[in-house]
Amino acid sequence: MLQIIIYIIIIALFVLAVGVLGKPGIAIALAWSMIALESVLQQSNQFLVSNSSFINFFVAGLVGITIVWGIIRGKYRKLKIPIQCWLYLVLITYCAVSYFWSQSPIDTYDRLKLQLPYIITFCLLAPMCLINAKQLNTAIAVLIYFGILIVIAINLSKIGLRGIIIDSVQGKAVEANPLAAASFSAYVGFASLFSIWGKKLLNFNSLLKLCFVGFCVTAMYGSGSRGQVIAFAGISAIFLPLIAGVAAKRSTILAIVAIGIATFAVVIFVEQTELTTRWQYQKMLEDQIGRFDMLKEVMKHWISAGPAAWVFGIGSSSSFKYLNAYPHIVFGETLAEEGIVGFILLVAIISITFRQGIQLMSNSSLPPEVRVNVGIVFAIFTFNLLLSFKQGSLLSSASTVFCFALIIGWLHTRLLRRKQQENKNFIASQQLPNSSLAPLGQKNPS
Repeated sequence: MLQIIIYIIIIALFVLAVGVLGKPGIAIALAWSMIALESVLQQSNQFLVSNSSFINFFVAGLVGITIVWGIIRGKYRKLKIPIQCWLYLVLITYCAVSYFWSQSPIDTYDRLKLQLPYIITFCLLAPMCLINAKQLNTAIAVLIYFGILIVIAINLSKIGLRGIIIDSVQGKAVEANPLAAASFSAYVGFASLFSIWGKKLLNFNSLLKLCFVGFCVTAMYGSGSRGQVIAFAGISAIFLPLIAGVAAKRSTILAIVAIGIATFAVVIFVEQTELTTRWQYQKMLEDQIGRFDMLKEVMKHWISAGPAAWVFGIGSSSSFKYLNAYPHIVFGETLAEEGIVGFILLVAIISITFRQGIQLMSNSSLPPEVRVNVGIVFAIFTFNLLLSFKQGSLLSSASTVFCFALIIGWLHTRLLRRKQQENKNFIASQQLPNSSLAPLGQKNPS
């Protein structure tokens, strides 16, 4: 069964690849699915195991072709770059410059070299594919219906200690990244759950999407990714009534009832199931305390470095000198490594994104379906932001936070500001003298 699903995924992938020029939204949806897609396909193809970046280059090529084609067609004329993009460029540049005072310049160089292609493709270029509301809708549709194929494949895959087993070396299983697979499953879950409110409720398509949500939760739980499961539940509980009431302008009662039923089901599941040690509260608490201990170690070196380090940081990736790893809490890592300067840039990006996301969701001049799609992106951004308190680093998996922050920035520029300009033009035309509005061929009164 798994092999059949993989063949279907490969066929769907090539069909979607052919369609990117006509529908740029496909390209960004494929970028969202990139790492999970790679994990699933590597099971059936030794070439992809040996050439682990092939899928990444393939998707990056599609993104690049899409943007070049958009430039040729004039889709980027009078391009107004969102403020988040400028701030993020400054932040990444600052990380690179900190090489000169880093406590571990070799690690700084290696991390930047490793992550820069991903940052350029995933964070800076891919969000530009959302040139209008129609392409946002395309991206969400591809995320749901192509994404669920990947999620089903994850559920059917052979899971090792936590991740999908993609190879075996000297009898030892090689596993794919379980956190990336779980996060992508959450993306599909959010899109499936929230998009129900964008159209008619309680039809076959809605029931099908609810089934998709079940597959997504199963995939997250099966990977052992506790943070993703907890964050998915929490974000759903907050955003579902918000999207129903604010974005879709529907009653929130059904949304609240849905959350209540889901909560009840989880409680019953926890009570009736003998959870593994990894899922027990005490184990989760110990692991999070361990992350705080790692951060405390880095912060200790930052504080002892003096006022200059407090302002400018001890240098990007300096944590590797003290921990041989990153501290897994991005805000604390940024404060220590990039100092107050980097921390302010990070907080500014997050704050602006929240403000713009709320503005887009609540703007009545946008159709409800568009506002619901924005709510999906906003929920995924918040989900990744929440995860940044327990996993990843500024230059690695936290890039997903910036990707969705920049998407909201681009949508704000493309949708809201364009609508405001149209309103201004309409008001200006109404204020013109009657003489200037005389029909063609008719003399103006003197």
